[in-house]
Amino acid sequence: MTEVEIRAIDPPRAEFPEFALRAAPGAGRAILYPDLVTVHEQGLLAHEVELARKDRTRAVALMETYALSSRYLRVAYYGAPGVRKGLEEAAEKANKVVAGSGPKVFVRGWEWEERP
Repeated sequence: MTEVEIRAIDPPRAEFPEFALRAAPGAGRAILYPDLVTVHEQGLLAHEVELARKDRTRAVALMETYALSSRYLRVAYYGAPGVRKGLEEAAEKANKVVAGSGPKVFVRGWEWEERP
């Protein structure tokens, strides 16, 4: 399910959103809409694509939103080469809020071809 589909199901003022999440303080928004959601046999997986750097505090807050969520099993951030290191550092911090239960936030690389 794409972000557009999620926004149609969970409008900004939805009292009990099904796929969107109430964002953690410092996230820079009230509601967090995943870029993509897939269904695993054990639950929901969120996917985020990051092409541009985010402020570290904001990135950690967004990732902590997923880490603390009982709705999502895990989230994968797919980062362009220039943002990957910052995402990895933010994920390490976010995963500490769920220490003992294993990491919920993962960062994956994704190489994009540059357009002329």
